[in-house]
Amino acid sequence: MNVRHKIATCAAVGAVVASALGGAAASSATTAPTQRTVTTAFALQSFAYGTREKGNDQNSGKTALTVVSCTSQAGVSHVNQQLGVDPPSGIAAINGVRSHSWTTAHQGTVSSWASNKIHSVVLADLPAGTLKLSGIVARSHVWHDAQGYHANGTTSLGSIKLDTGGVVVSFPVPLPGQTVTVPGVGSIKRGDPVETADSGHAVANSNALVLTQQSTGSKTNIAHAFARIDANPHGGIFHGSAYSSKLTALDGTIKSGATSLRVMPCTGTRGQLLTTSTVSDSIPTIGTLNGQHSSVKGVHHKNGSASGLTRNRVDKARLVGGALVISQIRAEAHVTKTAGGKWLKSAAGTKVGKIKFNGQTLATPEPGKPLKIPGVAIIYYKDVHKGKYGLSVNALKIKWLYQAAGHTTMLLGHAQLKISPK
Repeated sequence: MNVRHKIATCAAVGAVVASALGGAAASSATTAPTQRTVTTAFALQSFAYGTREKGNDQNSGKTALTVVSCTSQAGVSHVNQQLGVDPPSGIAAINGVRSHSWTTAHQGTVSSWASNKIHSVVLADLPAGTLKLSGIVARSHVWHDAQGYHANGTTSLGSIKLDTGGVVVSFPVPLPGQTVTVPGVGSIKRGDPVETADSGHAVANSNALVLTQQSTGSKTNIAHAFARIDANPHGGIFHGSAYSSKLTALDGTIKSGATSLRVMPCTGTRGQLLTTSTVSDSIPTIGTLNGQHSSVKGVHHKNGSASGLTRNRVDKARLVGGALVISQIRAEAHVTKTAGGKWLKSAAGTKVGKIKFNGQTLATPEPGKPLKIPGVAIIYYKDVHKGKYGLSVNALKIKWLYQAAGHTTMLLGHAQLKISPK
């Protein structure tokens, strides 16, 4: 991602935030009005967001994100509504974004839902003029009733208009799965929702548009909604992920989204190790990561116990123009829920090979004790946070001090996992 563009990523946590000073975006990230929650026999999850960009060294976080994490509760509802968001590079404005994730139970039907609606997306200062996309919607719905599991996804786009010196040209809205090309701008592909349903689960994944900019080749997902429902496992519900890096500003704004991300399914992996590997990633003003591998594994046992792990490995990180080189970065989170209802948590396996600055090998600090490189960074090793049902660990947490990095904090090698009761 281009770090000059702030990506305001807000998880729906029951707070309302408004800002209209100096033309800044006004937004609210809220939990919708309280409903009566009920425990179901299913594992439910959903999320929605406005935009996400990837390509040409750009890797943005998700704007206007709202999430219902793995849960068995129906009646949960989260909304993230923003009048405007700081857009990814190449986009002038994103107006009127509303994300909603929720779960319901009604007359024997249990559902997981997600939707994202965007009033308009504007690309300006183009050789061809100004492009405006209006009325963008993505919606996903999965449910279980007396007939079994079902999935439905929809995408829509109201209009595509190009303003060239006051002359407005309308382009045809493509059908799902089809693409329209706007000369001098790029291509717009309408998403064709992916729907799956079988005897044990249902998934709907809807992405309204993929905008590919001609000048840079970067791709932006616009309006995304995902929903899933599974049979509730006996051993509990997994929550976890692993990734190589994430960059956060002092105000909590995500400056660079999670790289090489792998998410643990709510019901585990049936004992299989699932891995996402990335050859390299470039993080502007920070450096490059080579050889990234993120893995998850979760299994339920017949006696009601469950166990799992999440793991990330980075073979080599070349940072600060290559002056700081860190090799064999590894983070691991292990959690076991016993049949007797006890939780065993460990970050065993978390380690770092070598830390070198300007060719000199530095001693890896003790956990909780900072390694200070004056004017460059403060490095913390094996940053572990334990909760009732699990833990998270950062192999390294780095607070950048030099000006180009903007006093940001980088998590390098991250793994988190918890197993919650049904």
